[in-house]
Order: sequence, then C-alpha cells, then structure tokens
Amino acid sequence: MSDFEDDFITTAAAQVYGKSKSIALDIRRGQAVRDVLKQCYNISSDFKSGCLLDIGCGPGIITRILAESFEQSLGLDVSQNLISQAQTIASPRPITFKVGAAESLPVTDSSADVITVVYALHFIQCDQFITECKRVLKPGGIALFHGGVISKVSLSNGPQEIMPDTTPLIKDMNDKLKEIANKLKHPERHLLDCHETLYNDIKWPGKRRIVTTIENVLSLAELRRHYMCIPFVRRLGDGEENPLIKLVESIKRLWSMENVDEEQIEICACYHSVTIILAK
Repeated sequence: MSDFEDDFITTAAAQVYGKSKSIALDIRRGQAVRDVLKQCYNISSDFKSGCLLDIGCGPGIITRILAESFEQSLGLDVSQNLISQAQTIASPRPITFKVGAAESLPVTDSSADVITVVYALHFIQCDQFITECKRVLKPGGIALFHGGVISKVSLSNGPQEIMPDTTPLIKDMNDKLKEIANKLKHPERHLLDCHETLYNDIKWPGKRRIVTTIENVLSLAELRRHYMCIPFVRRLGDGEENPLIKLVESIKRLWSMENVDEEQIEICACYHSVTIILAK
C-alpha cells in the first residue's frame, strides 16, 4: 500500500475521482489495452473463456471493456467507495467487484489467465505485487500494465496546419509535475516517467514494453476536470502555480481563445502510452 493512500482510498477522494474523471478517456484506454491484449495473448474478438483479474479497477469502466473477452472477471480496488460505484452499473458479462489489495490478491494459485493494471501501477508496492502475479497467473498467462502521459493537444476540427503547436507547453507541464512529484516522492512520479523506473526494477524473464499513441476527443474543460480529479494535481491549487492550470490557460492564449467557453473548445489529446507485458 502506498504512503499516499489517502489520495484514493478515502470517501472524499473516491467521490471526486469517480465523478470527475473522463469516462470517454477511460473507454479509449480500455479499448487500447484490449487491442494490445488481443495481439500479445492471441485472442479473438469473440473470445469468451478464461479469467481476468483487473487491479485498481476504480469505478469499473475499463474492467467492463476488458471483460467482454472473458468468461469470468474480477475487479479489485482498495477503495470500498469506488467498488460501490462499480457495483451499481450493470454489465453484459459476469463481473465481480470487490475490495482487495494488489500486494495480497484474494484469489487462489494459478487461477488467472490475464492480470491487468491500467493507470494504477504507480500506487502499488511492485515487489510484492510481482510475487503475487507469479503465484496467481496460470502457466501461459500474462500480466499487462498500462499507463502514460499526455504528449500533445490540438483542436479536433480546426485548421491544424496554422494552429500553433502545443507540444512545448505539454512538455513544460509534464516536466514541472514530475519535478514536484519527485520532490514529494509521490507515486505519480512513476506514471510521469511512463513507468520506466518501475519497469527497470521488475525482475521477470522476457519482460517487454510496447509504446503506442492514444488519441481521444474531449473538451478542454473535460481535460481540466480529469486532471483535477487526481489529488496530487488538485492540491496544487487553482492558480497558474499549478502546471495543469497554467497549461490550460496557455493553450487558450496560444489559440487566441481566452474568451471562449472551455466546454466549447473541442480538442484531440494525444497520450504517449506504455504497456508492460509479463508472460508466465
């Protein structure tokens, strides 16, 4: 368990996270993970057997997308509040949601075909979790860990060739957030380096990484809300001393949209995404 467990386990944190995060972005992430899973696990779209274990499932949006390919699925999260949210939404496939920690998985030996962790690996004690993966995975099973950072923002339907490039602004935000996270020794620092440090520390023969780009269309306001649901970012405040707020305001100035409602500014956000794959 992380020393920053209050960032995601308390009632207040769970309520903010569950209500403010981008459902559309989670759906896109779930689809991306499903695509990688089909490639590396060689399953077809109508695959309906095997057991999925999704760790850090939150409100269960991504779990439901992945569960479409499995006979049985179990979503685990340390937050009872997020599990309660997940349990309120019906699913066409059998899914069980329950409270559980990655470092002590509440399942039997050699019981899971696939273990997934999407945007949550940085909050897990990896050494203990990797030991649990070795115990829980069936022979031939895989563990798949996915995360990444935003790398570019553009107008989704604007004249791309004449719009100023936002890449330097995005890099500045990521660098400053990483600097703050490193100073605090906050787990988000591992996500901000695309899990490179965690990957290097994982002891697993044949481990590999796949780098992809994920694009998602959303409003600038939705992007702001999604990042502000992360306690680490939210605690930095609403002023431009918060790198996220500075980014949003800088993009509006760069595009000469200071007086346009953020809800009406439709953007395409590109994410540099990394998937770690461990095969047993």
